[in-house]
Amino acid sequence: VYKRQAQFNYFIVSELFFNKFSFGFLAHHMLLYGCGEPGSDRTVWNCGEMNQNEGDSADQSFGVCAPGSATQIIYAWARDAPKLELPPDVGFKVGKDSEIKYLVLQVHYMHAFGMKDRDDSGVFIHYTMRTMPKLAAVLLLGTGGIIRPNTTENMETACRITENKVLHPFAYRTHTHSLGKVVSGYRVRKDIATGHEDWLVLGLSLIHISEPT
Repeated sequence: VYKRQAQFNYFIVSELFFNKFSFGFLAHHMLLYGCGEPGSDRTVWNCGEMNQNEGDSADQSFGVCAPGSATQIIYAWARDAPKLELPPDVGFKVGKDSEIKYLVLQVHYMHAFGMKDRDDSGVFIHYTMRTMPKLAAVLLLGTGGIIRPNTTENMETACRITENKVLHPFAYRTHTHSLGKVVSGYRVRKDIATGHEDWLVLGLSLIHISEPT
């Protein structure tokens, strides 16, 4: 967990995953969260989102951000993905005039490892105090369900955008584990009068190499 001085505004313009020991084979994926308040005042804690170890009790698990706190995903990395470079004049706003006061890094590991194993997983953050004219954000969509043996399933998820904002999608990241074959994203606009839907492809990814679970 990391806190910048709240009396200033900062704009994060790029992030780069770093692990000189595992190169993506120890850390499966990571999420950098912006929080109004962190889920714990500890330096490291169990966020309770995945499997817990035997003997873990409820009071040893805390959320990434505090209950009721502002929460925003700023960076997502998985399996040796390239660094994130935002377009010119675009940044994630944190600090004084933002709800985001803390940065919390959540790491999901490939396998459990012992005390002798070394892990330097982390993120380099490049930021500026120069005000960015455009703000960055992450829209995270996920699916869930059951895939029966020897069957094909199509899973869908959607989010209705009701804010009066102009959005410019510029990056598209997929994460499917071992069963995913194709992931596609669309912008859908519906004509209320005619009922016609206009589908525009924002991104399409063919999963050629299965990711480990």
